[in-house]
Amino acid sequence: MEREGKPVDPAEYYFRLYRHFETGDERSRWLNRTLAVTSGARTAETVRYEAYTHTQDL
Repeated sequence: MEREGKPVDPAEYYFRLYRHFETGDERSRWLNRTLAVTSGARTAETVRYEAYTHTQDL
């Protein structure tokens, strides 16, 4: 199925990402408590992401 350069109907696919971070750097330690969920969409020219994060309070 050739799609290069053509729009793609979002109903034809499921595009979600989950990101968990891990770092030992004290300055970025808050990332160890952060979860990111991303929704994406493909256009004819590019892929777009919308990312949402949640950081757990201590």
